[in-house]
Amino acid sequence: MVPAVLVLAALAGRPAAIPPGEAVVRAAYDMYHGRWFVNAFYIARMEISDEPQRVETWYESVVSPGLMRIDVAPAMTGRAIFFRNDSTYELGKGRVQTAAAGVQPLFVLLHDLHSAPPAHTIALLNRYRFDLTRTHTRVWDGEPVIVVGALAGDTTSNQFWLEKKRMVLVRMIEQNGADVRKPLDARITGYKKAGNGWLETNVRMFLGGVLSTAAEYTIVRVNTVVEPGLFQPTPFRRPIWVRDEKDIFGGVPESIPQGAHH
Repeated sequence: MVPAVLVLAALAGRPAAIPPGEAVVRAAYDMYHGRWFVNAFYIARMEISDEPQRVETWYESVVSPGLMRIDVAPAMTGRAIFFRNDSTYELGKGRVQTAAAGVQPLFVLLHDLHSAPPAHTIALLNRYRFDLTRTHTRVWDGEPVIVVGALAGDTTSNQFWLEKKRMVLVRMIEQNGADVRKPLDARITGYKKAGNGWLETNVRMFLGGVLSTAAEYTIVRVNTVVEPGLFQPTPFRRPIWVRDEKDIFGGVPESIPQGAHH
């Protein structure tokens, strides 16, 4: 009889099987390794259904992986959100109102998935309770997708859906810690080429099945020079590329900021 201790030792020496969700993350990264855009600047028209309902302009700056800045027009209000690797800062009137550990999983899946080392992305997804041992395939909007975080028939667990052909995010479902009755359901469409990667141009966010935010993006530029200090929350200053202090969608004529073309 082989001693039990030797059996355990032999098993410990075997390479563990990679969870299928981790394999999907690695495949998405490998598809664009070294080719995903390194930065992008775009303007979002945000229709927000909170009380009061409103339309806002968000000027968004992204450096992949890990950095995103959102300036909410009109810029004179000093409203901004910064995602810096593992931290989030929210500013109002040019001052930090909240600072907390953690990032938005949607941002990770839209950008870091293709540009950050897979181990980093996997750690974040585990942290936000996406079960990477569960996957299945299905069809969404006429296209085959890979679902990570849930088995077939499960539409409540934290999960993300990748279009199989391009391995880009088309849907994310996440439990809402603030109100378990209203899970977040983000649906992403309208991808356009951004360098050798893809940038979404339409995002709809549902809470408990009710549309809460609809965003339409205009790509301004990708893979360009990034001004120093752009992702430093303090001292607050308006980005150089955003030269129009007005909310271009909130009641004044639409126009692309003058600085966006230079």
